Amino acid sequence: MSENHVVQIGQNVRRLREQRGMNINELGDNAGLSRQMVALIERGESNPSVATIARIAQALGVDLATLVEVPSGPEARLIEAETYRMLWHDDSGNTGKLIAASSIANKSVEMWVWELAANTTYHATGEMAEEFLFVVKGSVNLNWGEAETIHVLAGNSAKMPLRQPYSVTASKQGQARFLLVYVPG
Repeated sequence: MSENHVVQIGQNVRRLREQRGMNINELGDNAGLSRQMVALIERGESNPSVATIARIAQALGVDLATLVEVPSGPEARLIEAETYRMLWHDDSGNTGKLIAASSIANKSVEMWVWELAANTTYHATGEMAEEFLFVVKGSVNLNWGEAETIHVLAGNSAKMPLRQPYSVTASKQGQARFLLVYVPG
């Protein structure tokens, strides 16, 4: 995440926490984080993981998009690529960007675009959510459990197992780009 995004997320966490009349200890307890970690995040001095941001959002009773300020809402509009929020990246240039989020029937829905270099793996926690993947470019292997693997080619999609950690690995042949739709449970 960029430094500006980290500061913005911290400001949003503090504003929402104060609006709810919570202190830092209460938010930390509800999110399973230390008071010190919440304070660092609020001051923009910590670059929290996507999982940490999601836990804070849940503790505050908002969706992840509210904390990272991506476009949300029911109105039709163009969402330009430069507004996507990069919430995960590594030193090799692999990225996970939150495109948009919305609430439908009191359920949050998030759309992500991921890019992984050849033979690179992203490990997901498999939180209580439904997740759907659509491969735009290249191919990926979805792995979970002891021996469960699905090979997904460009133009195909898959549904991830509910509440199980899983990984997505780009094929050895080249970069993979895929969309991920995430619906917290």
